[in-house]
Amino acid sequence: MKRWLITLLLGGFVGACGSEPDPSDPSDTSSSSLSDITNSVDGGLTDVAEVSSDGAAAQDTSTADTPASDLGSEAMDVDSTIDAEAHGGVWSLQVPCSNKGPEIYTLTAADVDTTQPAGTVVGCVLDGVIPPEKVAQALQFVGLEGTGGIEMRRITYLTKRSFGEVALATARVLLPDTPPEGPASVVVVTHGTAGLADQCAPSRVPIPHVMGIPFAGTDTVVVLPDYAGLGNEGVQGYHDSHDTAYSVLDSLKAVHDMLDPALLSKTYAVMGHSQGGAAALYAQGLANEYAADFDLEAVVAFSPGWTSSAIPDKSLYATPQYFPVTLGAGVPMAALAFSHYADAYNHVDAADPGLYFSDEWRETIVDWIETECVSTIAANFMELGDGLTAMDIFDPVFLMVSLSCLQGEAGCTEPTQSHIERRKAHYIPMDVAGAPALIIQGMADKQTTPAKAACKVKAMKEGGFTPSVSVDPLATHFDVVKLNLGLAVAWIKGHVNETMLPTWSFDAAVLPACD
Repeated sequence: MKRWLITLLLGGFVGACGSEPDPSDPSDTSSSSLSDITNSVDGGLTDVAEVSSDGAAAQDTSTADTPASDLGSEAMDVDSTIDAEAHGGVWSLQVPCSNKGPEIYTLTAADVDTTQPAGTVVGCVLDGVIPPEKVAQALQFVGLEGTGGIEMRRITYLTKRSFGEVALATARVLLPDTPPEGPASVVVVTHGTAGLADQCAPSRVPIPHVMGIPFAGTDTVVVLPDYAGLGNEGVQGYHDSHDTAYSVLDSLKAVHDMLDPALLSKTYAVMGHSQGGAAALYAQGLANEYAADFDLEAVVAFSPGWTSSAIPDKSLYATPQYFPVTLGAGVPMAALAFSHYADAYNHVDAADPGLYFSDEWRETIVDWIETECVSTIAANFMELGDGLTAMDIFDPVFLMVSLSCLQGEAGCTEPTQSHIERRKAHYIPMDVAGAPALIIQGMADKQTTPAKAACKVKAMKEGGFTPSVSVDPLATHFDVVKLNLGLAVAWIKGHVNETMLPTWSFDAAVLPACD
């Protein structure tokens, strides 16, 4: 039987380059309460376990201040525990896995040979195991059976940044506790918006997200990248589609660098939600060019925040007074803050990442971003009240010059001109000759609204790419993964194993008109 290793892309509430809600579009709002988003920022499934980590190799004290709620965890009745014992298992590794937990995050580009290819693993730590009975409990949720456990590793690997530098990224890897009989294809699971502070990196949390379990529990290797600069040296390229896609595709290469080539096939798939859905679709657009040695077979994007045009929306710059800081329970404003901080840090002046913010709020916003994760920052914006808007938070000169640049008017000066050009460049069209994609959309989604989804599907079709679309009439942004994970797993397995594909009741025809 054809085996496969899948790189699973976990989504986020808002995400890299155009994820939802679109922070530059005040019409893209949410009526969700703050309690809705603090418990499920990325709308993902429950983590499979509460961790008991007293083993020296598995324990990483840097995770202590990172609550799972910041990473999109959602309660599910699976009584499971990750064993603290971290062991080498039977997988043949091509790299030593001898680091201690915190070491993979403190490595810098200056510590390693950056002339090596992207995807080269430069750090590895043993990370505990999930026992077979606990894996079986999680697999029941999506109608699968499994008899094995899962071994975990955390790795540091070389990747490319959108600004041209070679850098490091970190990831968690899930391995079946027994290698499959034949070569495993490869899926990537990427996370959603967590924040930009180092402690927000998902791999620093001891428990893995349950989206990886249906694959790692059934003879598949799963890698969950953090994105370069999140959790380690530098700053994540938040809202930077190329920067994120490089981290995703290089994590795939890293798994192949880490394991004996005889154990892996070149086949892989990608799956994600919201920010991760956008990342999955961007990876599809770049895969044939950036990861030409591998075969992308399928992409699933739950409520994706894919950017559908190279023409940026100008609502933020034209009417900032209509963008209250409490919009969408504070999350859209947090997303705006992340994206502008990251752009300034990575492309303008790392010593002044708050240069796009107003004099009054610059120090406060920068402090939040550098010390807190997304749910806390969203809550902070909610506490400021409806009286404040984007007009108060952002530098008025920056807003005015940005609008001039978008409208091609005089007065478009640096560094704002380059900022707008980068926003335009974040658009990555779907590869018409690339892998098929399934978009799963909830009709009750108030973040990636059905009308917004219709616009994305329309734009893809106008570009020559027709996605498959499954519409859940009841799903929200936060439970669309939980309600439809079984469909996604079956669709990916069908494409990878060349077996019958699943069917569903509602497709793009039930979406409203593009707004």
